[in-house]
Amino acid sequence: MNRSMLNRSIRALVTCILLMAVVAPPSAAYAAADSPTDVVMAAYRDLLDRTPEPSGLEYWVGLIDEGVSPSAVVAAIGDADEQRRLVVTQAYRRVLKRGPDTEGLSFWSRDIIDRSSEADLYALIFGSQEYFLANGNNNRSFATALYRDILTRTPDAEGLDFWISLLEGGYRRDLIAREFLSSAEAILQPTLSVISANPHIGSTASHLGRITIDLDQDIDAERSAVLVSAGGLRIQGTTTAGSSANQLVFTPASLPAGLRRGALVNVVVTVFAYRDGEFGRTDYTYTLNPSAVSALNELIVAFYGHAKTGDLGVLGEGTPHEALTRLLAQAAPYRTDPRPIVPAFELIATLVTAAPGADGKYRARTDHALIQPYLDEIRAAGGYLILDLQPGRADLEDEARFYEPLLLEPEVGLALDPEWKVGPTETPAGRIGSIGADEINRVSAFMSNIVVANDLPNKILIIHRFEASMVQNPDLILTRPGVTIIFQADGEGSPAAKVGDYDTLLPARFGRGFKVFYDEDNPTLTPSQVLDLLDPAPDYLSYQ
Repeated sequence: MNRSMLNRSIRALVTCILLMAVVAPPSAAYAAADSPTDVVMAAYRDLLDRTPEPSGLEYWVGLIDEGVSPSAVVAAIGDADEQRRLVVTQAYRRVLKRGPDTEGLSFWSRDIIDRSSEADLYALIFGSQEYFLANGNNNRSFATALYRDILTRTPDAEGLDFWISLLEGGYRRDLIAREFLSSAEAILQPTLSVISANPHIGSTASHLGRITIDLDQDIDAERSAVLVSAGGLRIQGTTTAGSSANQLVFTPASLPAGLRRGALVNVVVTVFAYRDGEFGRTDYTYTLNPSAVSALNELIVAFYGHAKTGDLGVLGEGTPHEALTRLLAQAAPYRTDPRPIVPAFELIATLVTAAPGADGKYRARTDHALIQPYLDEIRAAGGYLILDLQPGRADLEDEARFYEPLLLEPEVGLALDPEWKVGPTETPAGRIGSIGADEINRVSAFMSNIVVANDLPNKILIIHRFEASMVQNPDLILTRPGVTIIFQADGEGSPAAKVGDYDTLLPARFGRGFKVFYDEDNPTLTPSQVLDLLDPAPDYLSYQ
């Protein structure tokens, strides 16, 4: 690549990053060993699959010597058309054992990085008819091939039967492939992967704020680069080291004017990470809804309970106005958190019952008129109303639909309580229930349709969990436009036990919640203890 071959877009990218890039000081371990020449040579070898021509090497090294950050140079090399074509070609050869056709190469070379992730590319190729026909032309052979080609092993019988059942139930092959690609087992393969991120992988965020990326390897932040695109528009910003050796932080400088109209767009985060003289490439996506309010950019503090009694939680003690006064006092100490503090009522709307009731569902619904005063009160405070569903034998989507008139209000979301979901022949007494990803997906689809059809802000969907068995197949939970999913660790007990639940039961790709019990916890954590003990910080806190 000589100077005459550098197109205007790459020059602009280098110039812009030169003006804006701020990176953390290099670690001593890398500073002495890795010269500008080492970095450029590694970038060509690992990102372009070749050695640089002398003029190209001289050009890029010269830029670094003149003060351009190594990160900016890596970003420019990684953004080159040559690198994009290489990624597409490697994907076709890995999956289909052939090179890409001209049309496929042209499309994906334009789309990759700007509008689609590498995972999008692989999911569609793995899900293609060509791959299906080449691997047995039946669901069992297809699923077995995914185990071989993505997880590099033979399938276990239970897992294979599970995926076959989904395929026979109508799940698209590309969606199954995506679940394989995003599984914890695939992430733990030797190649570089994102293990968690904020904004969360697959989530919906309301604004393009700071992006924190946790990788599965320690990296050299000064020589690593992050590219971010939203709706096909490149987002300029700075890449810095995070709080740990495996973390990068991208801080956008501004939001392009074309995104201010509020349309849902795909954000692609591409990482070129440097470690021990080598570059690795990985990426992930999430959805941006600039007009929405996302729980992931604020700290929500809630009271939990039922409208008719204080025995089920502090929210039911006194009038809605009295509850709000006490809630605001409880939330005040959390102002040490840099995020906005937003109050919320989590009101038990569908209550599990000991008796079956007239329809045999072991649940009682709350009249909308009884809920309205709580909505009025929390709306005046700029907060949220979360309707908690304890369904008994009832279908969760049916319970959600009963409250559709309330869900048309912008402040109203839902919480699902798996503890109180039982099968058609079971009773809630003496057992801990569970829900599956399919039930959660039906509820989130219903909520998403409401948001999109009525141009509403994001709706919150909270999923309670204090035992792993309460939520089956969490890897299959889908993300939806306009729905922010938050898993909440809501077990009671000692601080060590509660923090353990928080660390182990909450999937990294969703928002994180925590519950404090005034009476059952021993001791009851103070706000400062909650913020000190929980890492990463919670998005949602409730008191019961």
